Amino acid sequence: MASDNSSNDKFMQLVFILSLALFVLSIGLIRHYAAPRTPLGIHGLVLMSFTLGFAGIILLPIDLSLDNSTNNVLYSLWLFLYGSTFVLAWLVLPLLQECALSGQFTKATQLIAGSRQLLKGYRNVILIGIVILIGISIHLKTINVFGFVMALGNTYGLLLVILLLGYGLVDIPRRLWRQSKPAQELQRVQIMATHADESLFEAVWALQDVEQAIDEIASGAESLNRSLPTDAHIGNCLDLLTKKRQEMAVLSPELQRRRTNNPNHHAQSHTAKTTDDDDDNRELSLDYLATLHRRLQHTQQDVASAQQQWNFVVQKADFYSKLIQLSSPEGTATPPPPHSNSLQQELSNHWYTKFRTPTYQISSMVCAALSALVFWGELTLSVGWKFLSPLGLALQITQSTGSYIVQTLTALLPLLYMATCVYGSMFQVSFFGQYQLRGHHQSSPVALLFNAQYLVRLQFPLGYNYLYLLKLGQNDSAFSQLMKHMETVPVLGTSFGVYAPLIICALCGFTLCHGYARVWQFCGLDHEDAIFLQCDDADTRVQEGRTLLRRNERQQSLSTGNDE
Repeated sequence: MASDNSSNDKFMQLVFILSLALFVLSIGLIRHYAAPRTPLGIHGLVLMSFTLGFAGIILLPIDLSLDNSTNNVLYSLWLFLYGSTFVLAWLVLPLLQECALSGQFTKATQLIAGSRQLLKGYRNVILIGIVILIGISIHLKTINVFGFVMALGNTYGLLLVILLLGYGLVDIPRRLWRQSKPAQELQRVQIMATHADESLFEAVWALQDVEQAIDEIASGAESLNRSLPTDAHIGNCLDLLTKKRQEMAVLSPELQRRRTNNPNHHAQSHTAKTTDDDDDNRELSLDYLATLHRRLQHTQQDVASAQQQWNFVVQKADFYSKLIQLSSPEGTATPPPPHSNSLQQELSNHWYTKFRTPTYQISSMVCAALSALVFWGELTLSVGWKFLSPLGLALQITQSTGSYIVQTLTALLPLLYMATCVYGSMFQVSFFGQYQLRGHHQSSPVALLFNAQYLVRLQFPLGYNYLYLLKLGQNDSAFSQLMKHMETVPVLGTSFGVYAPLIICALCGFTLCHGYARVWQFCGLDHEDAIFLQCDDADTRVQEGRTLLRRNERQQSLSTGNDE
């Protein structure tokens, strides 16, 4: 009894401390990413989703380090976590995302339009799932709806984990190693400057096209004499749309100079499809106003994202230029600004000149070693020999020490690295466009909702894969007991979970050969590595980027001088 109470006390202490840490981490992430005018309700929902999404990554190592005396409590926690995140990931968050994308002007119409769009997307999946469930029930002569739904959702999540993990295991060590070479990174940034400049032009031009369409419908409405009750509602919606359009009517000088006096001659390939779709229905109606509202929201967010990307390139180019100058033999330390701490400046100079490069190189090698361990574990996943899993052996060795803190940390660090590979990979492709999380308060509510739902969707498949990677066999963890429900479903259950991650091995080699970038380039998607593959003449693109950055520096200097 005393032993059970001791285990329960340890468990509750760990849960309280880590829950508090997760809550603080989630608040910090939302404060960093969320746009200023994000609704308070979205803040709260995303905060809850982030906290629950990270909870599984923290709870699994605790589950593996404690004895089975707390198994019932842990199982109840896992069941609550799975049920709550399932509802969030597949119902609440997607519904709110569709509502935000609907372009409707009132909460009621947003909810109706979002529900219709969500049901339309899930309709075929539900029908196919019912057919498969009936077939499996006939084959097994029993029915397990909970196990089937769990297996189906985790299979989808496991496929995403495989794709993202196979990329991140290679990309993170390689990216850290590149950071140790400022001269090469400066050239990469200069090449990216040409692409960022083009993207910014296209975003501003696309915004102009939508603004022109709104101006046309507004000027046409002024000449009409309407007296029906519904017209008053249309007029209110048009007023809201015009007010939304005025929010970016006057852009910053950097963006304003990219406007053109003839918006009809540009960006036709960028907006041709949307424009053609609307040509058939340009009458003043709620549907057309909602379409314009949706397009306006999208293009305004694209402009903000393109502006942030350009600012990021400018800051990185300035950083690497100063770093190269500081690291050169004839380079001198930058004089400290007024009222700065000279000791802090001296320590900063020592970091950049002596310690930064070896630190990044050592970090790259450590991450490469972790990637190799995970890769080996995935490669031998279908082999049941426990000695083939170094991570599992390390956990078993720490279990003999009797220290639950050491056991928890031993199980936590590899899982955290795998989670970093998975979630970090999601932010490397701008395929997500307006769904990307962008720092410094630039992420829209749609982006927050999108990333929150995938965060909670992927935690259980990631933990499921990690549990098999450790090769612990029939363990008494509560997480293992919960995931046993998948074993009742053939193909989607255990067999799929064992053999599917072998694809990670092929994907790692694919990433080493820049295969992802070549695929994204072929599909026309934006990716940093794909931009460099398009450079037939890298020296020319570097020179073009250098010219753009110098021009921007001169314009910023002139703007600063005028302000003074």
